[in-house]
Amino acid sequence: MIVIQAVLEHVVNPNRVVNEIYRILKIKGIVYAETPFMQSVHEGPYDFVRFSHSGHRWLFKNFDEISSGAHQGAFSSSLFILSFAVSGLIRNKLVGVLIRILFTRLCRFLDQLSSYKSNIDAACGTYFIGIKSTGDFNQIQPINIVRFYKGAQRK
Repeated sequence: MIVIQAVLEHVVNPNRVVNEIYRILKIKGIVYAETPFMQSVHEGPYDFVRFSHSGHRWLFKNFDEISSGAHQGAFSSSLFILSFAVSGLIRNKLVGVLIRILFTRLCRFLDQLSSYKSNIDAACGTYFIGIKSTGDFNQIQPINIVRFYKGAQRK
């Protein structure tokens, strides 16, 4: 099993990292990955990409999906961005941290009340649990990626 949490946004070539994960996992090996979607830049010059749920699924196209979704939803995204906006406005990073500490539980509760599909479209971050398949025949093709969309937008 490989767990890669909040790393892929910090590498210049996440496809290369995921290909390496695929290479070193045994058949039926499991990967768990989390990546941000609607978050502010963190780690400054070492923060390169964001992944929607569909983009994250495409990144792990060589794996069969066990489960995937938003690990934090729309309210958590709003809190994350609002805290950075307020701390930038008053030029004090600690205020942003304090806002997140004070309102994280409320936002997570509100995320649970929101629909799954809405949280997919405005996720603070997404997760993917997959298994290494036995052959290339299961690889998702570009034309088929839209079938994996789980959000609230019309298909």
